[in-house]
Amino acid sequence: MGTFLAPDPSSIVITMLRRIRFYLQEPEGSKYDDDDLLDLVIPPALQEVWNYVNAAADNPIVAAFPLVLVSGKDLYQIPPSVQNVWSINELDATGNIIHEIRPRQRQDYRGNGWMLEGTMIRFTPVPTVDKTYQVYYTPVHDQPMHRAVGELKEGDTVGVDDKFVLSANPALGFLDKRIDGYIGASIRIMGENFVETRVIATYDPHDTSEALPSCTVRPAFDRIGASTNLTYEVIPLGSAAFVEATALGAALKLAAVRSLAASRIKALWDQYRHSRRAEAMRLSAMMGRRGKTMGRLTSDNPDLGLHTLFGSSTAAR
Repeated sequence: MGTFLAPDPSSIVITMLRRIRFYLQEPEGSKYDDDDLLDLVIPPALQEVWNYVNAAADNPIVAAFPLVLVSGKDLYQIPPSVQNVWSINELDATGNIIHEIRPRQRQDYRGNGWMLEGTMIRFTPVPTVDKTYQVYYTPVHDQPMHRAVGELKEGDTVGVDDKFVLSANPALGFLDKRIDGYIGASIRIMGENFVETRVIATYDPHDTSEALPSCTVRPAFDRIGASTNLTYEVIPLGSAAFVEATALGAALKLAAVRSLAASRIKALWDQYRHSRRAEAMRLSAMMGRRGKTMGRLTSDNPDLGLHTLFGSSTAAR
């Protein structure tokens, strides 16, 4: 039988579980324990919120991963967390784009550039040289959340990346056993007096060098050095509004299963709509100079500035 967890404002997993039970006014010893909620109701609620936010926000969250193209090979595996791809770019040493592989229509005589096929991506024409590209994408966040104790180690490049060894048996939640499954999610390490969060860059569910699952993050953690027995959580990217919307969405699902009164469900639904809209609005305003197009007409933009419409004197004022 489930019990109420002790409050922990620094924990996303515990906060979400407590809010679900609070909104439903569940008594001590509920029919559904915490793992039931993390397995059965939170994942679909999270997906619904995430899909809404990505569709409604002008600037949805974008992550990136490197993809090495090999001469003569057209089909490549991509992380299962990819929802949609924004662009595939070759970068120089300073991060400038020097080449972009652009998607085209399937019947284009030059080839369609690239096309997603489930968790695979196909390039046509077939690459003729070995080259590394950066793939920018929106993560789908279907990874299971969990809370556990792990170990932080220095990465391949000191100060640039860190390696974190995850627990094979989380205290709360479940481990994603898919290769690259946690790429694009975030790992949140809770120190004694602070919390640090990083986006997961690589993930191996069975790191042979550790005999445990592990991930790497970039950049390296600022406040934490190599340490053992660190409490951590693997959670989706998002703000407090995202956590609130997901908790309310999960509460709505439980309310439907338990056949609560229509007035109670409507009250939860109204709060759910407000919180998910708040997250979409937050993302839309995150990069204030970007509207619904990739480039915006602004006076200080040398390529698309107002001076291109009204002359350089307008831009100078």
